[in-house]
Amino acid sequence: MFMRVYCRRCGGSFELYSRDDVTSRKARTCPHCQERVSPETWGKVVEAFDACRDACEALFSDSKSKTRFTVDYIDDTIYKNSRA
Repeated sequence: MFMRVYCRRCGGSFELYSRDDVTSRKARTCPHCQERVSPETWGKVVEAFDACRDACEALFSDSKSKTRFTVDYIDDTIYKNSRA
């Protein structure tokens, strides 16, 4: 599993994989322009990434299901103060 991070400052993107140290300072830094996500916000990103990975693993290992499932979590446009 991986997450793709988009930088709104420079327009670049980069991927972080489950095997990477996603908690490091380097992981929360855009490799193109060096912009950083705050540690507090990045902690929430990592927590959500871990939850998504756990959910996908649970779906895959569910022995009661004849069909194997995976789930992609795709960010839609989020507006300030939106809870949708």
